[in-house]
Amino acid sequence: MKHYLATFLILLGFYTKAQQQELLDNTWYLEKVVIEGEEYFTPNNEEVNKVLATFYNYDRDLFMTNVCGGIDANLIHESQNTFTLNSLSATLIHCGDTDNRYFEQLYFSIYTNNDVPKNPFQYEINNLENKLQLIVTNNVGNKVIYYSESLSIEEAFKNKITIAPNPVQDVLQFQNLPKEYKNLTIEIYDVQGKLIINQSLKENNLNVSQLTKGIYFVKVKNGKDIIISQKIVKK
Repeated sequence: MKHYLATFLILLGFYTKAQQQELLDNTWYLEKVVIEGEEYFTPNNEEVNKVLATFYNYDRDLFMTNVCGGIDANLIHESQNTFTLNSLSATLIHCGDTDNRYFEQLYFSIYTNNDVPKNPFQYEINNLENKLQLIVTNNVGNKVIYYSESLSIEEAFKNKITIAPNPVQDVLQFQNLPKEYKNLTIEIYDVQGKLIINQSLKENNLNVSQLTKGIYFVKVKNGKDIIISQKIVKK
Protein backbone atom coordinates (compact mmCIF):
# COMPACT_ATOMS: atom_id res chain seq x y z
CA MET A 1 0.00 0.00 0.00
CA LYS A 2 2.85 2.37 0.90
CA HIS A 3 4.53 1.50 -2.40
CA TYR A 4 1.41 2.49 -4.38
CA LEU A 5 1.04 5.71 -2.38
CA ALA A 6 4.67 6.64 -2.97
CA THR A 7 4.30 5.94 -6.71
CA PHE A 8 1.15 8.06 -6.84
CA LEU A 9 2.84 10.98 -5.10
CA ILE A 10 5.81 10.79 -7.47
CA LEU A 11 3.55 10.78 -10.53
CA LEU A 12 1.51 13.63 -9.07
CA GLY A 13 4.69 15.63 -8.59
CA PHE A 14 5.73 15.05 -12.20
CA TYR A 15 2.25 16.05 -13.44
CA THR A 16 2.24 19.24 -11.35
CA LYS A 17 5.71 20.19 -12.53
CA ALA A 18 4.70 19.56 -16.16
CA GLN A 19 1.62 21.77 -15.76
CA GLN A 20 3.71 24.56 -14.27
CA GLN A 21 6.16 24.33 -17.15
CA GLU A 22 3.36 24.42 -19.74
CA LEU A 23 1.98 27.48 -17.99
CA LEU A 24 5.34 29.24 -18.31
CA ASP A 25 6.29 28.01 -21.79
CA ASN A 26 3.25 29.27 -23.71
CA THR A 27 1.79 32.58 -24.77
CA TRP A 28 -1.91 32.41 -23.95
CA TYR A 29 -4.66 33.89 -26.13
CA LEU A 30 -7.80 34.90 -24.26
CA GLU A 31 -11.05 33.45 -25.56
CA LYS A 32 -13.52 34.60 -22.93
CA VAL A 33 -14.23 35.79 -19.41
CA VAL A 34 -16.86 33.95 -17.36
CA ILE A 35 -18.44 35.90 -14.48
CA GLU A 36 -21.25 34.30 -12.48
CA GLY A 37 -21.92 31.99 -15.42
CA GLU A 38 -22.17 34.82 -17.97
CA GLU A 39 -19.72 34.63 -20.88
CA TYR A 40 -17.94 37.68 -22.33
CA PHE A 41 -15.87 37.06 -25.46
CA THR A 42 -12.72 38.89 -26.49
CA PRO A 43 -13.52 41.80 -28.83
CA ASN A 44 -12.48 41.63 -32.47
CA ASN A 45 -12.14 45.16 -33.85
CA GLU A 46 -9.50 47.68 -34.91
CA GLU A 47 -8.59 48.66 -31.37
CA VAL A 48 -8.65 45.18 -29.79
CA ASN A 49 -8.46 41.97 -31.81
CA LYS A 50 -6.58 39.74 -29.38
CA VAL A 51 -5.66 39.67 -25.72
CA LEU A 52 -2.47 37.93 -24.63
CA ALA A 53 -1.33 36.67 -21.25
CA THR A 54 2.14 35.40 -20.39
CA PHE A 55 3.44 33.58 -17.34
CA TYR A 56 7.20 33.58 -17.66
CA ASN A 57 10.49 33.38 -15.81
CA TYR A 58 12.90 36.32 -15.75
CA ASP A 59 15.02 35.72 -12.65
CA ARG A 60 11.61 35.12 -11.01
CA ASP A 61 8.18 34.00 -12.25
CA LEU A 62 6.04 36.86 -13.58
CA PHE A 63 2.55 37.36 -14.98
CA MET A 64 1.64 39.97 -17.58
CA THR A 65 -1.46 40.66 -19.65
CA ASN A 66 -3.00 43.62 -21.45
CA VAL A 67 -6.06 44.78 -23.39
CA CYS A 68 -5.40 48.49 -23.95
CA GLY A 69 -3.91 49.01 -20.53
CA GLY A 70 -2.20 46.15 -18.76
CA ILE A 71 -1.43 44.47 -15.47
CA ASP A 72 1.70 42.68 -14.30
CA ALA A 73 2.65 40.94 -11.08
CA ASN A 74 5.00 38.49 -9.44
CA LEU A 75 3.78 34.91 -9.77
CA ILE A 76 4.14 32.45 -6.88
CA HIS A 77 3.39 28.73 -7.27
CA GLU A 78 1.70 27.77 -4.01
CA SER A 79 0.73 24.12 -4.50
CA GLN A 80 -0.69 21.78 -7.11
CA ASN A 81 -2.25 23.94 -9.85
CA THR A 82 -2.50 26.95 -7.53
CA PHE A 83 -0.72 30.29 -7.75
CA THR A 84 -0.90 33.70 -6.13
CA LEU A 85 0.03 37.15 -7.42
CA ASN A 86 1.76 39.90 -5.51
CA SER A 87 3.30 43.32 -6.21
CA LEU A 88 0.56 43.81 -8.82
CA SER A 89 0.58 47.02 -10.83
CA ALA A 90 -1.66 48.38 -13.57
CA THR A 91 -0.91 50.50 -16.64
CA LEU A 92 -3.28 53.46 -16.82
CA ILE A 93 -4.13 53.29 -20.53
CA HIS A 94 -7.83 52.87 -21.25
CA CYS A 95 -9.53 51.74 -24.44
CA GLY A 96 -11.19 54.44 -26.51
CA ASP A 97 -14.12 52.25 -27.54
CA THR A 98 -16.79 51.93 -24.83
CA ASP A 99 -17.37 48.20 -25.39
CA ASN A 100 -13.64 47.50 -25.30
CA ARG A 101 -13.27 49.51 -22.11
CA TYR A 102 -16.13 47.56 -20.49
CA PHE A 103 -14.56 44.24 -21.52
CA GLU A 104 -11.18 45.34 -20.16
CA GLN A 105 -12.76 46.15 -16.78
CA LEU A 106 -14.44 42.73 -16.68
CA TYR A 107 -11.24 40.93 -17.64
CA PHE A 108 -9.04 42.72 -15.15
CA SER A 109 -11.65 42.16 -12.41
CA ILE A 110 -10.84 38.44 -12.58
CA TYR A 111 -7.34 39.15 -11.30
CA THR A 112 -7.62 42.26 -9.17
CA ASN A 113 -9.84 44.62 -7.22
CA ASN A 114 -8.22 48.06 -6.95
CA ASP A 115 -4.74 46.53 -7.41
CA VAL A 116 -5.41 43.87 -4.75
CA PRO A 117 -5.03 40.39 -6.31
CA LYS A 118 -7.96 37.99 -5.97
CA ASN A 119 -5.74 35.24 -4.56
CA PRO A 120 -5.47 32.33 -4.70
CA PHE A 121 -5.94 31.27 -8.34
CA GLN A 122 -6.62 27.72 -9.46
CA TYR A 123 -5.63 26.68 -12.95
CA GLU A 124 -5.90 23.67 -15.21
CA ILE A 125 -4.33 22.97 -18.59
CA ASN A 126 -6.15 20.66 -20.99
CA ASN A 127 -4.64 19.05 -24.05
CA LEU A 128 -6.96 19.50 -27.03
CA GLU A 129 -6.40 18.23 -30.57
CA ASN A 130 -3.83 20.79 -31.69
CA LYS A 131 -3.59 23.28 -28.85
CA LEU A 132 -3.64 23.67 -25.09
CA GLN A 133 -6.49 25.21 -23.12
CA LEU A 134 -5.82 27.12 -19.90
CA ILE A 135 -8.59 27.84 -17.39
CA VAL A 136 -7.77 30.21 -14.52
CA THR A 137 -10.30 30.53 -11.67
CA ASN A 138 -10.11 33.23 -9.00
CA ASN A 139 -11.09 33.07 -5.32
CA VAL A 140 -14.80 33.69 -5.98
CA GLY A 141 -15.20 31.18 -8.83
CA ASN A 142 -15.05 33.53 -11.82
CA LYS A 143 -12.71 32.46 -14.58
CA VAL A 144 -10.86 33.22 -17.77
CA ILE A 145 -10.25 30.76 -20.61
CA TYR A 146 -7.19 30.93 -22.85
CA TYR A 147 -5.70 28.87 -25.67
CA SER A 148 -2.05 28.34 -26.54
CA GLU A 149 -2.69 29.72 -30.02
CA SER A 150 -5.17 32.15 -31.48
CA LEU A 151 -8.48 30.54 -32.45
CA SER A 152 -9.25 30.40 -36.15
CA ILE A 153 -12.07 32.57 -37.46
CA GLU A 154 -14.31 29.51 -37.70
CA GLU A 155 -13.58 28.43 -34.11
CA ALA A 156 -14.09 31.93 -32.75
CA PHE A 157 -17.40 32.42 -34.51
CA LYS A 158 -18.62 28.98 -33.50
CA ASN A 159 -17.96 29.85 -29.86
CA LYS A 160 -19.75 33.21 -30.06
CA ILE A 161 -22.91 32.35 -32.06
CA THR A 162 -25.97 31.67 -29.93
CA ILE A 163 -29.39 30.34 -30.88
CA ALA A 164 -32.21 31.39 -28.55
CA PRO A 165 -34.71 31.11 -27.00
CA ASN A 166 -34.66 27.40 -26.30
CA PRO A 167 -37.36 26.12 -25.92
CA VAL A 168 -38.85 28.31 -28.67
CA GLN A 169 -42.45 29.05 -29.53
CA ASP A 170 -42.46 31.40 -32.51
CA VAL A 171 -39.15 33.02 -33.48
CA LEU A 172 -35.55 31.80 -33.21
CA GLN A 173 -32.93 34.50 -32.71
CA PHE A 174 -29.38 34.10 -34.03
CA GLN A 175 -26.92 36.30 -32.15
CA ASN A 176 -23.35 37.20 -33.13
CA LEU A 177 -23.65 35.95 -36.69
CA PRO A 178 -20.38 36.70 -38.52
CA LYS A 179 -20.72 39.55 -40.98
CA GLU A 180 -17.69 38.18 -42.83
CA TYR A 181 -19.77 35.22 -44.03
CA LYS A 182 -22.04 36.09 -46.94
CA ASN A 183 -23.46 32.65 -47.73
CA LEU A 184 -25.15 31.54 -44.51
CA THR A 185 -27.92 28.96 -44.66
CA ILE A 186 -30.01 27.29 -41.99
CA GLU A 187 -31.14 23.68 -41.92
CA ILE A 188 -33.61 22.24 -39.42
CA TYR A 189 -34.09 18.48 -39.04
CA ASP A 190 -36.62 16.49 -37.04
CA VAL A 191 -35.59 13.59 -34.78
CA GLN A 192 -35.93 11.14 -37.69
CA GLY A 193 -33.31 13.11 -39.61
CA LYS A 194 -35.82 14.55 -42.10
CA LEU A 195 -34.90 17.99 -43.45
CA ILE A 196 -37.79 20.32 -42.51
CA ILE A 197 -36.33 23.77 -43.30
CA ASN A 198 -33.50 24.65 -45.67
CA GLN A 199 -33.12 28.31 -46.59
CA SER A 200 -30.73 31.25 -46.74
CA LEU A 201 -30.26 33.09 -43.46
CA LYS A 202 -30.45 36.75 -44.37
CA GLU A 203 -31.81 38.03 -41.06
CA ASN A 204 -30.92 37.38 -37.44
CA ASN A 205 -34.17 35.57 -36.79
CA LEU A 206 -36.34 32.80 -38.21
CA ASN A 207 -40.06 32.18 -37.74
CA VAL A 208 -40.59 28.56 -36.66
CA SER A 209 -44.19 28.87 -35.51
CA GLN A 210 -45.23 26.41 -38.22
CA LEU A 211 -43.24 23.59 -36.63
CA THR A 212 -45.10 21.07 -34.50
CA LYS A 213 -44.10 20.58 -30.88
CA GLY A 214 -41.04 18.41 -30.43
CA ILE A 215 -37.25 18.20 -30.70
CA TYR A 216 -35.33 19.51 -33.71
CA PHE A 217 -31.72 19.94 -34.75
CA VAL A 218 -30.56 23.28 -36.16
CA LYS A 219 -27.47 23.72 -38.35
CA VAL A 220 -26.09 27.07 -39.47
CA LYS A 221 -23.76 26.64 -42.46
CA ASN A 222 -21.43 28.81 -44.45
CA GLY A 223 -21.40 27.10 -47.81
CA LYS A 224 -20.71 23.46 -46.95
CA ASP A 225 -19.09 24.21 -43.58
CA ILE A 226 -21.20 23.77 -40.43
CA ILE A 227 -20.66 26.81 -38.20
CA ILE A 228 -22.89 25.69 -35.33
CA SER A 229 -25.20 22.75 -34.67
CA GLN A 230 -27.69 22.79 -31.80
CA LYS A 231 -30.68 20.86 -30.50
CA ILE A 232 -33.83 22.93 -29.85
CA VAL A 233 -37.22 22.23 -28.37
CA LYS A 234 -40.34 23.61 -30.09
CA LYS A 235 -43.11 24.44 -27.60
